[in-house]
Amino acid sequence: GRVDRAKADAARLGRERQTLDQEQTQISDRLAKIDRGRLELASKAESLLRLFEEESATLATLTTSIREVEKRAEVASEQMTAAKIEVGRLSEQIASARRDLHRLEVSRDEMDRAAQELASHMQLAESRFAEHSSGIEQSEAESAEAAALAEELVTQVASLESQLEEANTFVATLGEQLGFARQSASVVERDWHSLETARRETEVKRENIEERMLQDLSIDLRQEYPEYRDMMQPGDVARIDPPQAALRVDVLKDEIKKLGHVNLDAIEEETTLEKSNDELVAAVTDLDNARVQLIQLIDTLNVASKERFGEVFAKIQDNFGSDSGMFRKLFGGGKAEVRLMPLIKEVEQPDGSIAKIETDETDLLESGIEVIAKPPGKEPRSISQLSGGEKTLTAVALLMSIFRSKPSCFCVLDEVDAALDEANVGRFNSVIREYTDRSHFIVITHNKRTMQTADKLFGVTMQERGVSMRVAVKFDQVGKDGAIAASVASPIAAPVESVPEAVTAKGGRRRRVKEEAVAAIEVKSEAAQDFVEQGNAVESTPQG
Repeated sequence: GRVDRAKADAARLGRERQTLDQEQTQISDRLAKIDRGRLELASKAESLLRLFEEESATLATLTTSIREVEKRAEVASEQMTAAKIEVGRLSEQIASARRDLHRLEVSRDEMDRAAQELASHMQLAESRFAEHSSGIEQSEAESAEAAALAEELVTQVASLESQLEEANTFVATLGEQLGFARQSASVVERDWHSLETARRETEVKRENIEERMLQDLSIDLRQEYPEYRDMMQPGDVARIDPPQAALRVDVLKDEIKKLGHVNLDAIEEETTLEKSNDELVAAVTDLDNARVQLIQLIDTLNVASKERFGEVFAKIQDNFGSDSGMFRKLFGGGKAEVRLMPLIKEVEQPDGSIAKIETDETDLLESGIEVIAKPPGKEPRSISQLSGGEKTLTAVALLMSIFRSKPSCFCVLDEVDAALDEANVGRFNSVIREYTDRSHFIVITHNKRTMQTADKLFGVTMQERGVSMRVAVKFDQVGKDGAIAASVASPIAAPVESVPEAVTAKGGRRRRVKEEAVAAIEVKSEAAQDFVEQGNAVESTPQG
C-alpha cells in the first residue's frame, strides 16, 4: 500500500513540477514583455519630453506673437478710428462744398437780378443827379448864410458865458452872505428864547411871592405898595394861570423824583469799570496779536497749499490729457484737458449796480476747475455738454488719473457702466483691472460683462418676506455645470446669472478667470431655476 501511495505521490509531484515549469516559463515571458514595455515607455517618455519642450517653445513663440498681434490690433484700432474720423471729415467737407456750390449758384442768379436792378437804378440816378446838382448849389448858398449866422451866435454865446460866470460869482457871494445871516438869525433866536424863558420864570416867581404874601402874611402887594403896582405896566409881564402853573410844578416835581438820588457808589463803579476796561484793552491787544499770527499762518498755509496743489494738479493734468493718458485709453483717441477757470471780479458800475467781469487771471486756491474733452470725431466741449456715456468715461478717466497720482485703498463705483455700450464696457473693465494691483474696487453693476471680469460676486436677496440674506460667489468655486461646491455654498447660494444685481469685487492678486467659471455664467443650474421660480428679488445692495 505504501508503494502505491508513493507512486501516486510521485506522479502527483511530477504533474506539479510540469505545472511549475509552465508557470515559470509564463513568468519569464511576462518579464520579457514587461522589459520590452518598459523600454518602449522610456522611449515614449523621451519623445513626449522632447514634444513637451517643443510645445513649450511653440507656446512661448505663440504668446509673443499674440502680444505683438494685440499691439498691432491696438495700433490698427487707433488707425481705424483716425481713418473713420478722416472719412467723416472728408464727407463733411464734400457736403459743405456742395452746399457752397448751391449757395454760389443762388448768389449768381441773385447777382444777375441785382445787375438788372442796378441798371434801372442807374438810369433813375442819372435823372435825379441833375435835380440834386441844383439842390447842391442852393444848399451851398444856404450853408454860407448859416456859417455867418453861426459866427454871430458863437460871439453871443461867448458874451453870455462871461455874463453867466459873473452871475455865478454874484450868486455864490449872496449864498455866503445868506449863510452868515442865517447863522446870526439862529443865534439871535436862541438868545431871544433864553430871555423869554427867563422872563417867564421870573413872572412865575413873582406871582408865587404875591400869593404867598397874601396867604401867609395877608399882604396884598398891589394895594400896600402902589409903586410896585406902577411897575407892572400892561404888556410888560404876562399873567400866569395859577392852576396851569401848579399842574406844571407837579409835573416837574415828578420828573425830579424820577431822576432818583445821587449815586454814591459811582466812584467805586468807575474804578471797577476802569479795571474792566484795562482787561478789555489787554484782550483786544491779544486778539490783535492773534489776528496777526493767524494772518501769517494763513499766508504760510496758502503758499504751501499752492505749491502742493500745483504739483498734484500738474500730475493729474499729465495723467489725464497726455498722449498716454487715461482719456485716450478709454476713448481710443481724442484729446482732453483739465484747466483752471479764470477768476470773476465784481466791479461797481456808475449807476451803483455790481457787475461780474471775467478776467484772464487764475489762482490755484480760488479758481474753479474745468474739464474740456474732445472725443474722437467731435469738437472740444465742456464735460457738461457731453452725452451720458461720454460723461461717464471722462469721469472715470479723471478718477483714474487722480488714483495714479495718489492711489486709494478702496474705491466704490455705483452703476458707472450703466450708460456704456459693449465696447466702452470692455475698455472700462480693462482700465479697472490695471489698477487692482494698487487698489481694491467694489463695483455695483447689472452688466454681465463686468461680472465676468470680477474675482468675486456679492448680492443681497430676500428669500423670506422682510428677511434679507447675502449671496457670495467666487468664480473659482463654480463648477462646469454651474453648481457651487457644498463646502463653500451658503444656504441660498445660486449661480452667478441668478443674481439680478451684484456687487463685483476686484482686487488683491491678479488671477486668471477659469474657462469653466466663464461658461457657468451662461448656464442656469437647477438650483438657479428653483431660486428664480420662488420669486426672490434683490432688495438692497451693500455699498462697501
